[in-house]
Amino acid sequence: MTAAPPAVWSSLAARFAPLLDYPALFYAVRFLLVGRQRPTKERLRAVFAETTNRSVLDVCCGMGEFAGSVDARYVGLDMNARFIAHARR
Repeated sequence: MTAAPPAVWSSLAARFAPLLDYPALFYAVRFLLVGRQRPTKERLRAVFAETTNRSVLDVCCGMGEFAGSVDARYVGLDMNARFIAHARR
């Protein structure tokens, strides 16, 4: 089996990337790829359980999925306005 040429992947990425600007669709695709990220969330909880008065800066936070996983001041940054609006809900 041969891999698709880079031009094919670039064409597919250009066609489908705009769809990932929609939070629900992005979340669904990411869920198919990596699941609910349970190990990452558990690790965050464990690290922050050992400390007090901490803050989290989540760069490229998307929908702020990790905000509920930490008992700390959480600040999320993302360039996608749709994701920020979704995170604020």
